[in-house]
Amino acid sequence: MANRFTTFPESWWAYMPKPFKLLSDDLKALEAIVAAGGSGTPAGTTFTGIANGAAWPAPWTPGQIPSGASMTVQSEQGQLATGSTVGNYSSADGASARYTSQVADFTATFTFRRVGSVHVRFVARCNAQTLDPQDGVIVGLHGTSLGLTEVANYNYSSIATTPKTWSTNVDYKVKVAMTGTTVQAKSWLATDAEPGAWDVSGTTTRTAAGHLGFWAGCDAAAASQIALFDDITITTA
Repeated sequence: MANRFTTFPESWWAYMPKPFKLLSDDLKALEAIVAAGGSGTPAGTTFTGIANGAAWPAPWTPGQIPSGASMTVQSEQGQLATGSTVGNYSSADGASARYTSQVADFTATFTFRRVGSVHVRFVARCNAQTLDPQDGVIVGLHGTSLGLTEVANYNYSSIATTPKTWSTNVDYKVKVAMTGTTVQAKSWLATDAEPGAWDVSGTTTRTAAGHLGFWAGCDAAAASQIALFDDITITTA
């Protein structure tokens, strides 16, 4: 879609009356919606300029933070550090960052990095604030695949999956879209251009609004593991 809004140099607005400055801010907000490719309201999050150890900024809040886990900003990225008590892939060690609003239809884009063998999920339409769902849709970003999974009353059913390599300490971009029964996702190296096609696509019966966010879990070892996130945009329908 062509951008129909004209962007003027920042220096021009310094000399304009306040009403014109407010108009400039409104146009920038509209440009962000157009750039996001949606008609809804985009909520963008970056961590630039935030001190190490600080909390994630709004609209993000802790979901599940067990003993030994944390949800903080580190090196200008959002960090989830898992618990280290149980190990053996236990959800009890999982740490999650939750979007404050419940949503049904949306498009999400973000950058993430695995530090070690951490298990990473993007969870949506979830009934639980912890993002460890009894019901919901999971986008799995670990192992050797990119997968979509529906959870209904704790029963996990694969929607679609495709082979994918997730190297450690490498930044990946992810895009997820959910509209009605349709669920789609794709991922690519952050240094590459976004591909046109979706990697995985399918349908789900889980269409109600629910909690949304990121979940990180440990593998067999009872040791804290880290996932990093940045450049997060959630555009609701």
